[in-house]
Amino acid sequence: MKPLAPSAALRLAPVTRREAVGGLAALLAAGLWPGALRAAADKPKPVPYEEFTFVALNDFHHREPACDPWFTALFHQVTQHKDAEFYLLLGDLADNGAKDSFTTIRRLVTATKIPFHAVPGNHDCPASNSYAAYAEVFPDSFNHVFTHRGWQFVALDSSEGTKYNNTHIQPATFQWLDAELPKLDPLKPTVICTHFPLSAKTPNCPLNAEDVLQRFLNFNLRLTLGGHFHGKTLEKREQFELVTNACCSRVANNHDGTKDKGYWLCHAKADGTVERAFQLFTFTAPAAPTVPAIPVVPSPTTAPKPA
Repeated sequence: MKPLAPSAALRLAPVTRREAVGGLAALLAAGLWPGALRAAADKPKPVPYEEFTFVALNDFHHREPACDPWFTALFHQVTQHKDAEFYLLLGDLADNGAKDSFTTIRRLVTATKIPFHAVPGNHDCPASNSYAAYAEVFPDSFNHVFTHRGWQFVALDSSEGTKYNNTHIQPATFQWLDAELPKLDPLKPTVICTHFPLSAKTPNCPLNAEDVLQRFLNFNLRLTLGGHFHGKTLEKREQFELVTNACCSRVANNHDGTKDKGYWLCHAKADGTVERAFQLFTFTAPAAPTVPAIPVVPSPTTAPKPA
C-alpha cells in the first residue's frame, strides 16, 4: 500500500470494520493510522491540546496485611507528584481476588484525595471466577470512558476470568465498545487503558487484541497503557504507542528479570503525544520501635560473718 499524499489524506473517508479486517497490517506497515491523519487534516491550523499530568500504576498484587506498609509508602510517594490530576489503576489490584485487598487499596488511594480510575485484572477474580468482590469495592470500574481536558480515556475489561495466557477479551467488552464508540469524538486524542497488553509483540497479549484496535481505526489514538506482563515493553505504531510497565507489587516479581518496581508519570502534551517517565519506587521498612532498656540493679552482696 502506497503512502497517501497530503492532498489524499485530506479526503480520508471513515474506515469501516469490514474494510479494516485484513488491512490493518498494511496500514501499519505504511505508517498510517486513519484517525490520527484525519484529526490532523481536520484542523485548519495548529491548535494545541490541553496539557496535564497523570500517574499510571499496574499489578499491585496485594495479598496480605503485611503488604499494607508497602502500599502506604507507594501512595505516599505518588502524592509527591503535586501536578498529577488523576491516577490509573491498571488491574491486579489484589493477588487472589480477596475483598480485604480491594478495600485496602481503595482506602489508600481514596486518602490521596486525587481522582482515580480502575480496570480489573485476572488476579482480581478469585478461583470462583466471580468479580463480585471487585465490583462491590470498585463499582463501575469495568468498561467505562472518561474525558479530561479534551482528551478521551477508554478503560476496558480485558480479562477472561482467572486465565493468564491464551485469553480472549470477552464479548461483553466488545458489545460495550460498539455501543459507546459512536458517542465519542474521533478527533480528540484518545488513550486506551487495559490490564492485558494490546500489543501482539508482548507476552500474554489476548488473542483478539487486534479486534479492539481495529475499532479505533477512525480515532485519534495516541497511547495504550497496560500491565499483566511485569516489564517495560514498547511498540510504536507511527502516531501512537502500546506500552506495559514493571509491576509495583511487594510479593510479585517482574517477568523481564528486572528488579525495579515503579509506575509511569505521564504528561499529555499540546501536540497530542504522551510523554512517559518511569518512577522508581523505593520502599524503606518502618523502623522497629525501640524499647527502653531496663536498668540492671546489681544484687546486694552479703558481708561475710566475722570468724
